[in-house]
Amino acid sequence: MSFAPLPKVFLEYLEDCNQPSARILDLGCGDGDFFTPLLPLKAQLISLDRVKPQVGTSPILVADAKHPPFRPRSMDLIVAANLFRHILFGEMKADFLENWCGLLRPGGALFLFEDEPTVFPPAARNYGQVQDFLLRLLPGERGPLLARADFEGLIGRGTVGSEWVLGLGRNDLKPDLEAIQSLLSSNGVAPGSEVSQLLRALDQDGLAYGDFWWACWRADSA
Repeated sequence: MSFAPLPKVFLEYLEDCNQPSARILDLGCGDGDFFTPLLPLKAQLISLDRVKPQVGTSPILVADAKHPPFRPRSMDLIVAANLFRHILFGEMKADFLENWCGLLRPGGALFLFEDEPTVFPPAARNYGQVQDFLLRLLPGERGPLLARADFEGLIGRGTVGSEWVLGLGRNDLKPDLEAIQSLLSSNGVAPGSEVSQLLRALDQDGLAYGDFWWACWRADSA
């Protein structure tokens, strides 16, 4: 999944990496949608996911995102888009952030992007309810939407220091409403069920990603 518009500070880092010697790591790349609109890049783009390449995914490397198999100080830019919440689960600690930050070359940057739980407008509320349904459908594989305030609580307790820059944006991209409706109705829809109510809400108000937050940690230049 991607986000648009992306924050200016991220696009500036990306421009700095637009050279053959730069290395960019896309953690939890999934279908590869995040970097697709930003290509072609001169930099080496390394995509990593925990599943083997199949329909809907495009990893170059299959590995554990918590412990990427790279040398320290070997990456110029690391991106984790809608990944952090899935591997955080309910532990509310993120020691793996230290692994990610340790991969950065001097002056390199780590960017996290996550959907912000929203109640309004109704189309964004529907997106949150779809995510809640998928969480119950796939327990242990997904994490709940994580609010920026909860992430601030994590880093305030000393996770990789507290020198983070955070921001908030509105994702103007359009979800694939028909695909979501097809997924929800694939096993039949019982009258009055949760799926039935959710499909009715989608018909009435549509679907929107709503707000997202981003966080940036930069390695010292020296």
